[in-house]
Amino acid sequence: MVFETSTLSTSEIKSTIQSITNHHNDLKVQVNGECLKNSLNIPVGLAQPTTPPSSPMPSPFINSASTTPLVSPLASMSVSDSHSPLSPLNNSSNMATAIVGIEPISAPHCKSQKDIMKLYESKVPEKAFLTNVYNNCKIRQRHFFYDIADLSITEAKTGERNQMFAKAITATIVEAAERVIKNTGIDRSQISHVVGVTSTGMLAPSIDATLIRELDLPDLAGRTMINFMGCGAAVIGLRTAYVHARARPNTYVLMVCVEASSINMDIDWSNRSHLVSSCIFSDGAVAALVSTQPRDQLQGRIEIVDEMSKLMKDSMSALHMHVGDRGIDLTLRPELASCITRNIKPAVTTFLANHKLTLQDIHFWAVHPGGRRILESVQEGLELPIEELADSYDIMKWYGNMVSCSALFVLKRIMNRIKSMEEESSNNGHSSTAIMDNGMIMAFSPGASIEAMLLKLIH
Repeated sequence: MVFETSTLSTSEIKSTIQSITNHHNDLKVQVNGECLKNSLNIPVGLAQPTTPPSSPMPSPFINSASTTPLVSPLASMSVSDSHSPLSPLNNSSNMATAIVGIEPISAPHCKSQKDIMKLYESKVPEKAFLTNVYNNCKIRQRHFFYDIADLSITEAKTGERNQMFAKAITATIVEAAERVIKNTGIDRSQISHVVGVTSTGMLAPSIDATLIRELDLPDLAGRTMINFMGCGAAVIGLRTAYVHARARPNTYVLMVCVEASSINMDIDWSNRSHLVSSCIFSDGAVAALVSTQPRDQLQGRIEIVDEMSKLMKDSMSALHMHVGDRGIDLTLRPELASCITRNIKPAVTTFLANHKLTLQDIHFWAVHPGGRRILESVQEGLELPIEELADSYDIMKWYGNMVSCSALFVLKRIMNRIKSMEEESSNNGHSSTAIMDNGMIMAFSPGASIEAMLLKLIH
């Protein structure tokens, strides 16, 4: 975990460490080659030149913009008050740390897998291997910040790619952040910390500083950047947001993830691992707000109860990234799936047992859709019915693997479904049930590690 120490005094750092110690003790759609907007209404990145048709995706999404504004107990709080010195949160049962909003945005250029495969065929020596990978990936389409029909980018140097990254993502990360601020109804002066997350672009100053400037956030807001932690980075980002939200109760931590694999991922057409990566990775952005407040102010929100990180020591070479001359060289080995299958059940069951829970007590799973084999390894390792991962499979089908963004796209879909179920129950005159009470969000980082959080719906 990295802190922007230039913004913290020695006493603040000590308070944060104490807070951490206290804590551990206790969619657009493709139809006949045409991109359509799904009924989740995940907006498209601002670079899109045309407005897509509005035909719905056949899945139980609801409008993401219908989130009930959050009633903040600090509506009249001054800017200086929101950045008071860090103070450890007393473990009081009337306080909770929750995800109060998530707003995903898909990248502007949409292509079907069939079209992408045809585009790459002329470059690939092993055409039969390419065809087999694309036919069995369970992905229908993907979204990109860059028009991948222009293959000249595959020859671009790392420096050129990073300049393209900065230009491509700025408008979209600002739009995602603006949406989550607007749809939760908070005052932006109450944002005390910004967490930026990406594994597909390297900048300094990075997206955290860009967000503070472009959103006109307080210049006293703290900043943390999480780079190069791969698909698990959103969970790591939420963990960081959790710590800062608990350290400054009644303020908000803004987290924004953005990934542009289409710009910064190297492709060697004769490398099988690269061909697999070219089949699954895609682009996107997502913003989230985390806050610690009195529990009665957070009804209907998702509480972060606890977090875990499990380094699978037998998987050091299974997932590997390094910066090369032509962008990021990613190596995915087949043993990653088998490592997950071996390690995931003992790690998760031990973690849940600390909260007197079992796998059967988990009602929703927001598992990062890292690819067909990754989801199969989670399902096999935890012995889950396939329908438990239906949300993950659906996001993968229409968006591919958006690195850090994907797990939050899945969680947003689940949150919408919970809201829809509760509204239906209320309209029918029934009291709210606990069918979707406990949940987990889970993803995987280089190392390789399992990054996860225990979540709970606040009634």
